[in-house]
Amino acid sequence: SSKVMSSMDTSHQIVSDKYLVNLLSNPTTITRRGVAFCGNLHTGKTSLIDLLLSHTTTLPSSTLPKFYTNILETEIKHKMTVQSTPITLPLSNTKGKTYAFTIVDNPGHTQFHDENVASLKLVDGCVLILNIIEGVTMSDTMIVKQCIQEGIPMVLVLNHMDKLIMDLKLPPEDAFMKIRHVIEELNLLVKSLSPRRNGNMNGNVQRLY
Repeated sequence: SSKVMSSMDTSHQIVSDKYLVNLLSNPTTITRRGVAFCGNLHTGKTSLIDLLLSHTTTLPSSTLPKFYTNILETEIKHKMTVQSTPITLPLSNTKGKTYAFTIVDNPGHTQFHDENVASLKLVDGCVLILNIIEGVTMSDTMIVKQCIQEGIPMVLVLNHMDKLIMDLKLPPEDAFMKIRHVIEELNLLVKSLSPRRNGNMNGNVQRLY
């Protein structure tokens, strides 16, 4: 079952557990969504969940637990996800409407790809998180292929953008070209893996920019 901030002080939650359960219990899917966070090893999937978690409480982010969805002793020790872990959070859209998002934090190592496969069969969409320095990796290719097979939409998140300047020392123009190259590389991958109908790409698969 999903983890609903059970180990935190519920008095600081923006919405109550009862309200969140009501969103989840809706007989339709209007108020709930399932999303898988996928990507290569150490691209920031778990950290992104920590960031979203901080928006569901009035507590300072500095007081919240880190790597919240890493619950196994091995995961905590190595700061690496080895099994898929769901967490349900109340998140609002730009119009202020709140949804119950069940986010599945997935392993990035290719040896645990079966965890990604199982998660992608259950969710409404996938957030693919790429390390901008690494670009598209073998793990990402396997994830994109699975998303296309399942027919679920993908949203691209580029992480570690600061490393373009801090580590690679790239000027703005070169950093832009690097970002563009990674996006184009992923779009070509999506196109190459997508089924074709009458010589055209499947209409359910859209370019990422």
